[in-house]
Amino acid sequence: MQKVQALIDEINQSYQVNAPYQSIDKLLQLKRVTQDLPFDHSKLDELILACAGIWVEAIATVPVYAVSDQVNIQLEALSRLPADYPAKVQLIVEDGTPIDLPSGELQRINRTLKSASARITQPYWLANSHGLGFYEFSGFENLAAPESKPLSPGKIEISINGTRILVERALVYKYANPAVGEIYQPIVVAPPITATLKEKAYVFNNQIPRKISFSVRGFQQNAKGKLKIKAPLGWTVSPAEIDINLEGRGAEEQYELEITPTSRAKPGMLQLEVNTGEATYHHGFQQIAYEHIPVQTLFPVAEARLEQLDLKFAGKNIGYIPGAGDLIPQALKQIGYEVTNLDHNLLMNGDLSRFDAIVTGVRLYNINEDMPAIQAKLLNYVKNGGTLVQQYNVNAPLKINQLGPYPFSITRTRVTEEDAAVKFLQPEHQVLNFPNKITARDFDGWVQERGIYFADNLDPKYKTILSMQDKGEQPASGALIVADYGKGKYIYTGLVFYRELPAGVPGAYRLFVNLLSAGTSSQKQPDNR
Repeated sequence: MQKVQALIDEINQSYQVNAPYQSIDKLLQLKRVTQDLPFDHSKLDELILACAGIWVEAIATVPVYAVSDQVNIQLEALSRLPADYPAKVQLIVEDGTPIDLPSGELQRINRTLKSASARITQPYWLANSHGLGFYEFSGFENLAAPESKPLSPGKIEISINGTRILVERALVYKYANPAVGEIYQPIVVAPPITATLKEKAYVFNNQIPRKISFSVRGFQQNAKGKLKIKAPLGWTVSPAEIDINLEGRGAEEQYELEITPTSRAKPGMLQLEVNTGEATYHHGFQQIAYEHIPVQTLFPVAEARLEQLDLKFAGKNIGYIPGAGDLIPQALKQIGYEVTNLDHNLLMNGDLSRFDAIVTGVRLYNINEDMPAIQAKLLNYVKNGGTLVQQYNVNAPLKINQLGPYPFSITRTRVTEEDAAVKFLQPEHQVLNFPNKITARDFDGWVQERGIYFADNLDPKYKTILSMQDKGEQPASGALIVADYGKGKYIYTGLVFYRELPAGVPGAYRLFVNLLSAGTSSQKQPDNR
């Protein structure tokens, strides 16, 4: 090892910033003398290629391939060593004849992979079904890696004066954006056909048939298969099977299902299954695209929860003010509410009195610069008899100092255990009794936390409704506060309804409906729409 360290020291001392290729001979010597030693040769190989100015790229002709598709690849290689530098440089591709790389001459090689992969592109921790709070995966090759290993173009080597250097390159897709330049993105290996439901849960409050839509996408030419729809006990779906025939790669079609819960309907999963004749797939399609990161493609399980609720209602028209983003409007529409998104013009100039309740989206008071003007309108709406339900806001920075009609502060308190016991501090309060009787069972089956950013330092006019705590922590009572203001009701809640309603949690729906109904007289007869 002393000999190796001496050689490394010599390489470091003699390195020339303006002529890095002068280090190549010594780096090749280091590669040879460490061949049988525990040494990170991948980094050494990349260092040699960098000093030699050798560039290698593997480009696929299309961005997405179906499992087992043939993949056409273009390899490009360029040596930028000085023309008079005494080195023979060659590109060696698996099962191919070495190709000389003269200085400054771009070489292109077309080759084919017989099969894209047997493994669908998917983050390794999401490839298998998993329970709450943990992931399941096999093998250790990806352990602690941010994502799965990319598709490989096959073995590629560069030979410099007879010493072979392994070139590790991911297969990528490249295209030109006139405004940005060249864009690279990972190659995706997809199921031949995916079926994607629009919601994670579908909630029914009666036995009336309802139509839901989903999309089917093909990832190979002439993608054909039979789609089967499976529903839990007590649910009927029509049609139960659909023949799929998609002509072009990337072709997409929309379909509708009619779902009917019977009196025997049990909660469970609606599942979509595609049989292509060669294999059966259970995948949807989701793509996450932002300018600052590579495109992320997921193929989640093609399923959604079906839930039939016993909900009573008081009130029908809901106004919703978008915050940082949640799915509350879609969830409320599923159970029969009429939801209107309130933009600045409607808030400032519209008649808010027509709404039985107004809901603010999560973190609205953190992001909307117009909150001082909007807040005055909202509190006036409450004073005149309306119900305002504020979802959680981060405690700082806030666009206004006081969120409610009376003082309180938002803390960083949260209860992360979704099964934490909940104590009713005001068991007779209207929000726990009308129009739905709330019991401890309504807090069963919650997902990913109970609540966040609880209220504290409350004016005496507020009522605290619930108390809860993580194990080993002090009880926290600021998850749900209610106050009378004028003729109406003001409510702030840190309960994570924005997680629970899209997940189809029955008790969360029942409690949220009660909050929306808080300003309605308990003498009014509730309805089961």
